[in-house]
Formats: sequence, structure tokens, C-alpha cells
Amino acid sequence: MLRKFAAVMCAVILLGAVTAFAEDSGGFLGALRGLSMVYNLQRKAEIGDSESQFRLGNLYNNGEIVSQDISEAAKWYAMAAEKGHSNAQYNLAQMYRNGNGVIQDKAKAAELYTKAAKQGLPEAQYNLGVMYYNGDGVEKDLRKAFDWYTKAAVKGDAQAQYNLAIMYGRGEGTKENRREAVIWLKEAARRGHSDAQEALKMLGENWK
Repeated sequence: MLRKFAAVMCAVILLGAVTAFAEDSGGFLGALRGLSMVYNLQRKAEIGDSESQFRLGNLYNNGEIVSQDISEAAKWYAMAAEKGHSNAQYNLAQMYRNGNGVIQDKAKAAELYTKAAKQGLPEAQYNLGVMYYNGDGVEKDLRKAFDWYTKAAVKGDAQAQYNLAIMYGRGEGTKENRREAVIWLKEAARRGHSDAQEALKMLGENWK
């Protein structure tokens, strides 16, 4: 893999060197720096550096510098996830949940969300809460949904705060508690959550 990539870099240099400075030296050098960055990332990724694997996955996922290749992104995310990289676990969970670049497997998504959530990643905690709330890929469990929403809400996730408020208001997964519902609606509203703001207006509560 590295030899092939190095060969591509050499070809780019040889083909571009003739006209680079006559036409657009800045653009050529910028492209060369980008290729060099990808080469260095891939070199580190292939010897097992999880952060490089994650960053390389991002490049393929977003089509930055390299051509977009979702399956290749999933491959690098999986390598990093296996080493415990929480953001790679989260991104790979998203891919399994939606069947993007991999065969859809919501149970696998929940497993990966759990690994990232246990490391404190609020996005994973929120999404795991959603899965438990809906029984999506896991057995429906309102108490677990409530617990994961709480963890994400404490870290400032506005959607988790809003969902937590709804659960307090309905007594889902916990005892009904209007006071706590309003508190979390206000937290979400302060972070710009429009549904929380609208709910507070209807309740005659001010969040500002």
C-alpha cells in the first residue's frame, strides 16, 4: 500500500514539476503538501497508530485530499476502534447504524456506541440513549435511555437535555418530576434548542 502511494506521489511530482511554477506554484505545492500528509498518516496508520488510523478514516469519509471512499473509511475506523479510539468507535457506529460503507447492523452500532459512551463521549451517550428509548438495535429499556441521556445532558448535549426533560415530564424511566423537566428544558433552550424554547414559552417560563 505504501509503495503504491509513494509511486503515485513521485508521478505527481514528475508530471507537475514542469508546469508548476509557470502556472500555479501555490496550488501545486499545496497539493504536494496534502499528499505528503496523507502518506505520513498512512505510514503511521499501517504500523498501528490509532489516531492516524482515525484521521485517515476521516479523509476517506469526507473525500478530503483523497477520493471519497466510504468503505476505506470504515476499514480505518475499524482499526482505530479496535484499539479503543472513542471517536473512531462513534463514527463506525454511525456507519453500522445507517448501513453507510458497511452492511447495516444496528446491534453492532449499539455495541460500538456503548464502547465510546463508556469512555465519556457525549454524542455516543446520546445516541445510545435514543436506541434504548426506541428499542432500536437493543431491547427497549427506558431506564437505560434515561441514564444515558443524563450522562450526555450533564456534558452539555442540548438534544439529550431536551429528551431528558421530556422523560422527566412523562415519568419515563424515572419518576415524573416537572421541576427537573423545566430545569433541563432551560439548559437545552440556552444552547439554542428551538423545541425547548417553544416548550418553555408555552409553560410561561423564561430561560434567558
